[in-house]
Amino acid sequence: MKITTHFRKTAFLVAFLAALGGLLGVGGASQVQAASKVVNISYWHVNAQTQGGAAVDDLVKNFNKTHPNIQVSAKYNPNMYQA
Repeated sequence: MKITTHFRKTAFLVAFLAALGGLLGVGGASQVQAASKVVNISYWHVNAQTQGGAAVDDLVKNFNKTHPNIQVSAKYNPNMYQA
C-alpha cells in the first residue's frame, strides 16, 4: 500500500509540473510578443518653454531613450486649466 500512495503522489507531482511548464511556456510567448509592440503615450502639460517646458522636453527625451517599447510625446496645452 505504501508504494501505491508514493506512486500517486509522484504521478500527481509530475503531472502538476508538466501543466505548470505548459502554462509558463504560453505566457512566455505572449510576453515576447507584447515586448515587441511600442506603446505611444501623449503627455499633456501646461509648462511653457519659459516655465519648465524645456525641462519637460529633456525628461521626455531621456525617458524615450531608456524605454524603447514606450514612446512619449509631450503636448503643450496652455488652456488646460481654464474654467
